[in-house]
Amino acid sequence: MRRIPGIRRIFRLVETRASRERAVEDELTFHLDTRVDELIAGGMERRAAREQAEREFGDVHAARAELLALGRRQVRRTRVRDWAEVLAFDLRYAVRGLKAQPALTLGIVLTLALGIGANATMFGVVDRLVLGAPAHWRDPGQLRQLYFATGYPDHSVTSAFESYPAYLAFRDSVPAFQDVAAFSDQYVMTSGRGAAAVQVKARLVTANFLRTLGAHPVLGRFFADNEARPPDGASVVVLGYGFWQRRFGSDSTVLGRTMPIGNGRYTIIGIAPRGLTATDLLPVDVWLPVSAVASEQLVWNVWTSNRFASWLQVVTRLRSGADERQALAQVAAVYQRVMAEQDRAFHRGTTEFSPTHSLMLDAVSGARYHNGARTLEARVSRWLICVSAIVLLIACANVANLLLSRATRRRREIAVRLALGISRRRLGGQLMVEGVLLAIVGGSAGLLMAEWGSAFTRRVLLPDVLWDGSPMDARVLAITAAIVLVTGVLIGLAPALQATRTQLTSALKAGAQEGVRRTRLRSTLIIAQAALSVVLLAGAGLFARSLWNARGVDLGMDVRPVLLATVDLQSAGYNPADQTAFMERAMQRLSELPGVDDVAFAFAVPFRDISGMSMTIPGRHDSTVDGKAPTFNVVSPSYFATLGMRIIRGHGFGSGHRADARYVAVINEKLAHQAWPGENPLGKCIRLGDENACTTIVGVVNDARYFGIYNEPRMQVFVPFGRKGGGVGGLFVRTRGDPARLERVVRRTLQSMMPDLPYADVRPLQKLLDPQFRSLNLGAAMFGVFAVLALIVASVGLYSVLAYDVARRVHEIGVRMALGARAPDVVRLVLGEGVRMVVVGIVLGLVVTLAAGRAIASLLFDTSPRDPVVLGIVCLTLLVVAVAASLIPAWRATRVDPSVALRAE
Repeated sequence: MRRIPGIRRIFRLVETRASRERAVEDELTFHLDTRVDELIAGGMERRAAREQAEREFGDVHAARAELLALGRRQVRRTRVRDWAEVLAFDLRYAVRGLKAQPALTLGIVLTLALGIGANATMFGVVDRLVLGAPAHWRDPGQLRQLYFATGYPDHSVTSAFESYPAYLAFRDSVPAFQDVAAFSDQYVMTSGRGAAAVQVKARLVTANFLRTLGAHPVLGRFFADNEARPPDGASVVVLGYGFWQRRFGSDSTVLGRTMPIGNGRYTIIGIAPRGLTATDLLPVDVWLPVSAVASEQLVWNVWTSNRFASWLQVVTRLRSGADERQALAQVAAVYQRVMAEQDRAFHRGTTEFSPTHSLMLDAVSGARYHNGARTLEARVSRWLICVSAIVLLIACANVANLLLSRATRRRREIAVRLALGISRRRLGGQLMVEGVLLAIVGGSAGLLMAEWGSAFTRRVLLPDVLWDGSPMDARVLAITAAIVLVTGVLIGLAPALQATRTQLTSALKAGAQEGVRRTRLRSTLIIAQAALSVVLLAGAGLFARSLWNARGVDLGMDVRPVLLATVDLQSAGYNPADQTAFMERAMQRLSELPGVDDVAFAFAVPFRDISGMSMTIPGRHDSTVDGKAPTFNVVSPSYFATLGMRIIRGHGFGSGHRADARYVAVINEKLAHQAWPGENPLGKCIRLGDENACTTIVGVVNDARYFGIYNEPRMQVFVPFGRKGGGVGGLFVRTRGDPARLERVVRRTLQSMMPDLPYADVRPLQKLLDPQFRSLNLGAAMFGVFAVLALIVASVGLYSVLAYDVARRVHEIGVRMALGARAPDVVRLVLGEGVRMVVVGIVLGLVVTLAAGRAIASLLFDTSPRDPVVLGIVCLTLLVVAVAASLIPAWRATRVDPSVALRAE
């Protein structure tokens, strides 16, 4: 008897591969046998009829394969349709359940929004600083930056800077490199004169630099090779996109115009794409060919051949298929040859120590210092990724706790559904869908929070980095989607597992108590939240303590009431004598302004400039003091008073000496102690540079952290204004009150002194120091925000668990009170449970904090990662929060009426 084909599909029974193959064979056999019967009925023999039927049917194997493929497609469509129907039903069921408890749903969504939003925010920051390459860089995986290490007997120095001749050697002698380009550090230059003058942030680049990155201009073109060819190149400029918008209003006809930069005029040939930057991620207003302005910006007039003028950073692109180790070997060989020539030129055949040289290739993505190390901001932001993940874990634990409580209250409903035949797998799937739905809604709200949080982080905490475009780019959205999916699974897993383990008999009984297993699960989640909160609070406390310590460092000078004014007189064509005369007139004019106490001038500006000059002490062979040369500065007589420095011995340049007196100097305490220990340095003779005449020490000033909070005071020599110097320098204006109030007044005064004066940059001197606090600000702010969020979420979780336990134990509490328990006893019972869970979490959190302390120690300032004061405050804070979260459930427990509770059971 033949089986009826397709009967399995008629009743939509589950099909297997074997059943599909049998169905296809039945179908083919059915059709062939039917035709054979027809032919036999027409008078043919069975064998001939079979052959005729097969000829008419055609290729049986092809038909079988086609039918099997058709069956598979139909099964897939059926499964997708069934899955979509089930998913739609589960979504409707979840929406109805969540709408029935709007307060709970809103709390869960907000909790998830905080956790997911924090992670989206921090990933956007870390992606920009550490993970991703800057915008418009083609195939960044093939780009490398060179770092150069010089080894000495007692230390080594790593730098990203090399000379122009070294760049040429790398460009011409390394076959593994497809391109080798170079760029300078950022220069702040002047465009225009008088009231129309503005500052521009300029990059000096080789002609192929932008092409090496793989960028393409928005308008016009980039530099041609001959436009950067030494010695003069061409006076052309490529504008940064942002500067083009601000200065020229995005005018597309700007190409071919000229604009003043420094003391020259440059023809605009192109517009760079939005967000294009160099490896340090700083914004760029104008891109200039290195040959066009190098001679006027650098003190080396022979920069094309000077091997000692290290001022270019080198970026390379590997050839397709090139091995990085082979490239490193090739470039190292070239570097050793260049350095050997440089050492021979420097020592000129002497037997003095010759340093060792080595080279490194590193990826170009990520914010780095000039020595190749990650910036503090980049390192802190990577830690903040871990912190935001902890916040998300706390949020997930809290939401899982709430859903567990909700599922427990639905035990009877779940038991009834199981008794009516729903499978435990199906029931668990419904609860998982509910968790994913909550995560999607919370993630959508989190993206809105991340949009604001990213804007705040960019603008306030990392203002120097070039941020372009929306914080929510495709990478951030993709990561956020993955976080949402994982979060949904995590928060749905606990209630799903609980539902699949429900015991029908106990669940269907009226008044059945919750099992011990589930109480322990929720308690474990509370302990985990408390432990993670300790880690976040400790991190916030350590960064806050570090910031406090950094702010309290004695700099040796008072920079808070001081304005710094700089004018690029060199680019304006002023010779040294004219520069000195202008500065003297400017000091006189500014000192007459209301609210100004003192005005001074110095060639080297604190926290910005390093000026050196060799110093020798007659009778000594060593040209240094303890192996180090002191820094050098040219200052006006009022410099020390303006910056709040103290003359400890002798006098400055104002008492008994003309401002332009020659051959006198003031040194700091450190130099006095190291050069003449136990002696009075006043009247001692030193020789500066190549001078033969003695410079007499007339005063000793206190030590100052001239290079910021992270650097100990160095040996310093000060000589009077008018004697020596180099560089642009700056005017220092000491004000009464907030110096920012006088910024415009000082700028207008300087601009009024000469109509064609370049842009006068006036800012509080404190702003040069503020970047050194930025990593600590970032850590303290973000750790603090996340710690507060975690504390709120953990306290809400503790409150919800205790409130549910009180409601669940109404009968028990009623019995206790009926047997004589008083309200304080009940309060102690409830508070004790909450505090015990938090204390266990505090102990675990302290263990984790102490273990992780060594890893975070390098990010702190003068603070131990095991600071007992910080850890003690953290523990006390968490205990106070635990008591506060337990008070309301405890108070509700005291309101239980024993008679009502007993009758209810």
